[in-house]
Amino acid sequence: MVKKIILTSLLCLLSSSLYAQYKLSSSNTWQKYSIRNYGVDDGIFSQQVYKIHKDKKGFYWIVSNKELLRYDGISLKKFTQGGIGGTLYDLIPDSEGNFWIPTIGAGLYVFNGDSLTNFVDKTGDLTKAVSIIENDSLVIGSYGEGLKIFYEDSVHTTYSSSDGLVGDEIWTLEKDLSGNLWIGTNTGLSIFKNGKFKNFTIDNGLPDNKIRAIKALNNGEVWVGTDKEGVVIFEDQKPVRFLNSTNGLSNLLVQDIEEGLDGDVFIGTLGGGITRYNGGIRETLTSNDGLISDEVNTIYFDQNGMMLIGTEDGLSVLVPKFFETLSLNGDDLFLDEAVTLNQDGEGRIWLGMYGKGYRFYENGSWKSRENPPNNTNGYAQSGALDNNGNLWVGTQGAGVFEIINNQFIPRYSTKNGLFEDYVRGL
Repeated sequence: MVKKIILTSLLCLLSSSLYAQYKLSSSNTWQKYSIRNYGVDDGIFSQQVYKIHKDKKGFYWIVSNKELLRYDGISLKKFTQGGIGGTLYDLIPDSEGNFWIPTIGAGLYVFNGDSLTNFVDKTGDLTKAVSIIENDSLVIGSYGEGLKIFYEDSVHTTYSSSDGLVGDEIWTLEKDLSGNLWIGTNTGLSIFKNGKFKNFTIDNGLPDNKIRAIKALNNGEVWVGTDKEGVVIFEDQKPVRFLNSTNGLSNLLVQDIEEGLDGDVFIGTLGGGITRYNGGIRETLTSNDGLISDEVNTIYFDQNGMMLIGTEDGLSVLVPKFFETLSLNGDDLFLDEAVTLNQDGEGRIWLGMYGKGYRFYENGSWKSRENPPNNTNGYAQSGALDNNGNLWVGTQGAGVFEIINNQFIPRYSTKNGLFEDYVRGL
């Protein structure tokens, strides 16, 4: 009976949090997801969602026109500290976990998780896109003032059409696997490296001069989305193939292109939802299938398998319908009653056994951990996860411990102010 209870609890936990092993199949892709939609009534008051990124603590940060929102997987919270102006279009993390946010109307912001700092006096107010280069320097794509190299809180170099850039109204930026910077503008495409530009327009291979999206794939290809003519695919910096309505693209105005966890390519369009490409297989997700809007602005893939889609009318979150049964290998590990069940920030499953220490599931197998050492009655009683992904456990007589690197670190007891060492809940 005890094993059946454990298995049932594990299934419930895994169905909501363990998606890492989920893979898209070659058919019926969208049926493998549950869709949750968030709009004005759920806290996205600006409606439009332009960019999404996940931070190191597991929160999703959402750029929504005039708002910066935090999504915890259940609800949305507006960030208001410090104030923010302009129209927000992009968001990119640096190596220290800061988010850089360009705006039209208020210049460049940096967000450290707690506060915003504005650099409009350095960057100008028309900042449309950003990309990180070496040493956390930024390349800023401005809408009307070309390309700007920003580091140490200041712009040091500016490139414009007079320097060879195909156009000064920049819409999007993307780095390829070789470190080349691809620049999408309203008048064509530029590839930039070592101070030199290689340009493409309708005169030498583009189907349309207005570039709206660029994605460098892991196979070396670069997919370029246009305003009116679909997608052009580059190999070795040469346009070689085109995707449009004749070969399955749902709409020709391409707003975003992203690569899925298994190499599929997803194209977000302004009016036709999302088209998925996997070789010769094409599937489309629209509002008829549950998407909140067919006007898609951005696509974000979580490493755990979730797919977040920002649209002109709010956010759609696609959660894989996934269950996995974990074998209770080693019968001697599970002869006693389990009283707690938790998952830590590293994905380990922890079971607190009544009077018999802990069992945790890691790298495909179960392992044992004794009760907190040198503590009488350090038996499991409760558990909770903090915002940093660390697991805290309450015991039946030894207070509260934090688990770091699979080790029990004593934190609170009656010796340092806890009212009672028997901790029934966290």
